[in-house]
Amino acid sequence: MLPVMRTVVTSVMGGLVLVAFALWFVFDDRADMPDLLWLGIVLALGAAAAGLINRVGFHTPAVSPAATTDESAQQSRASFQAGTITRMAMAEMPAIAAIALAFVAQDGGYVLYLLGAVISLSLLAVYALPTDGTIARTQRSLEREGGSADLASALGR
Repeated sequence: MLPVMRTVVTSVMGGLVLVAFALWFVFDDRADMPDLLWLGIVLALGAAAAGLINRVGFHTPAVSPAATTDESAQQSRASFQAGTITRMAMAEMPAIAAIALAFVAQDGGYVLYLLGAVISLSLLAVYALPTDGTIARTQRSLEREGGSADLASALGR
């Protein structure tokens, strides 16, 4: 399951790079700097996305202390997969919003998208890409009510 989840997240990351390549041909003011207000909006969206991911992105239904090993493993896998997709969607928010802002801003639309994409790529790498850290954080959420969830084993690690 982990290789599939890594492939999904890295495909989204690659998609953000491909969008940057496509937008290169759309904007003729690629080197222009946008107003500070637009840069601030993109940065605020990045901070909001990071806050949202930290607040709700790792929240999972707790494993019941009475759950069997198989039930616990099944719930753990499903929760990790759903959480990864949720965190991935939230991490993409700055780049997607930056595309819209790039067409609204008078100058520097390409720079706005690049900033949003860099923020989104960073959020994807830190919070969505399946790593030991994301697995451990999800496991803590699963076990918060005393149930046992060996998430790493359930994921085939």
